[in-house]
Amino acid sequence: MMDWIVFEKVGKKFGASWAIPELDLAIKKGEFFTLLGPSGCGKTTTLRLIAGLEIADAGKISIAGKDVTRLPPPARRIAMVFQNYALYPHMTVFENISYPLRIRRVAKTEVLKRVKESAARLRIGHLLERMPSRISGGEQQRVAVCRAMVQEPNAFLFDEPLSNLDARLRLEARRFLRKIQKELGVTAVYVTHDQAEAMAMSDRVAVMQEGKLAQVGSPEEIYHRPSELFVAGFVGNFPMNFVEGEAQAQDSKLFFRAGDFELEIPAGANLKPGEKLTLSIRPEHIELSQDPGQGLTGVIEDIEELGSEQIITVSVSGKTLLARSTRKLGLKPRDKVGVQIPGAMLHLFGRDGKRVN
Repeated sequence: MMDWIVFEKVGKKFGASWAIPELDLAIKKGEFFTLLGPSGCGKTTTLRLIAGLEIADAGKISIAGKDVTRLPPPARRIAMVFQNYALYPHMTVFENISYPLRIRRVAKTEVLKRVKESAARLRIGHLLERMPSRISGGEQQRVAVCRAMVQEPNAFLFDEPLSNLDARLRLEARRFLRKIQKELGVTAVYVTHDQAEAMAMSDRVAVMQEGKLAQVGSPEEIYHRPSELFVAGFVGNFPMNFVEGEAQAQDSKLFFRAGDFELEIPAGANLKPGEKLTLSIRPEHIELSQDPGQGLTGVIEDIEELGSEQIITVSVSGKTLLARSTRKLGLKPRDKVGVQIPGAMLHLFGRDGKRVN
């Protein structure tokens, strides 16, 4: 796939401070690309720079091979779906959808054709004469997407469009958006702070921190091989376990040690004895057994029942870890258990927060 939206050393200042200091980014044609990160990380500013709602103070932005750095929004052929959908309350659904075409003076017959075709595709053809206040939140979202679709844009931009929906509708809506995007084959750039949304919908994810890219990769790469400590902590349904310690050598092997807590470091890590490390492991990768002799020995501190799974707090050599289990092991607080931590699932980060294994 060719690069479709390209940032070359793009910077954006607000006052004296740089919200985006120097961003290099390439988004492929036809991919669903998500900007993920906490509030204030620069993801919405990046989206607004693509749309032309903000103008870069440094660098160059290209869309479809054309330099758009100084172009106004209409000249970029970008369609944006906002968090609150931005529907005009005094207009019917038809008038809302057709509005961007009418202001561009598209012929009435063409407007009618495009609106009806897009509305039918999104299953909202029966809503065209209603006012926004007379339709549900999920239907309003479809209207906003339909308004974007009729413009036949170079890219769809989504600014946290699901945050106002309840949990059930949010699941339906994200499947719907993904399906429509793939059917149309259009490039989509999606902003969210919800990592579950990002993982479920995206071809690639860019995790942002303080205006910079912490990591760009597929959801699998982001989840299974986080490149930085920040990414490891930010991505995941349950908090990653972190233990601070150091590398130590013994019998030609390397071990991670933090007080009495000790694990062998798998071969291949580029480490020196005495090097300060942070070890991390996801809760679902910790295996518990009723036999305290299997692996490390731990003591159960707490068990949270979540229906299909349990979140178990276990103390191992003075370190508290969370384990996630879909098996009912019949455990209870103060039980001694075996704790196995597979070496292949360990993540090790150096003093600078960068991955070392």
